[in-house]
Amino acid sequence: MPTLYASIEAAEVRCAKPDHCKNCRKRHGYFTRHSRPVSLWSNDVQEMYWMCDLCGYCNDRILYANKHSEYPLLTVEQVNDMVDQRWSKNLTLKNIAEQTGISVSRLSDFERRHAAPTPDEWHAIIGVLQK
Repeated sequence: MPTLYASIEAAEVRCAKPDHCKNCRKRHGYFTRHSRPVSLWSNDVQEMYWMCDLCGYCNDRILYANKHSEYPLLTVEQVNDMVDQRWSKNLTLKNIAEQTGISVSRLSDFERRHAAPTPDEWHAIIGVLQK
């Protein structure tokens, strides 16, 4: 069963544009991102895929919720800074989870840019890292 990501941004982070087509087996950068509803009755869950502009094959299908996250994903720089601070203090995700009350899996999703923290979660994380 495929993973359902919380937003198109999270899906794009997970499913980067391919460098070659699985059908025509050509190495090129000619792909267009497409989305479509999974169900005729609801637009809530959509499927994202990269279509080869040369042969029309749909590469790397992935599911996401048809809404933008209420809060933006962390930037790559924010994630790198957060991880650097965590490592410099010899903290694990489990240590941060114990101090903030945020689950380890949710913290991991923040670091992988698969989910966005709420302002309260972000302030709690920063509070632990800046002690």
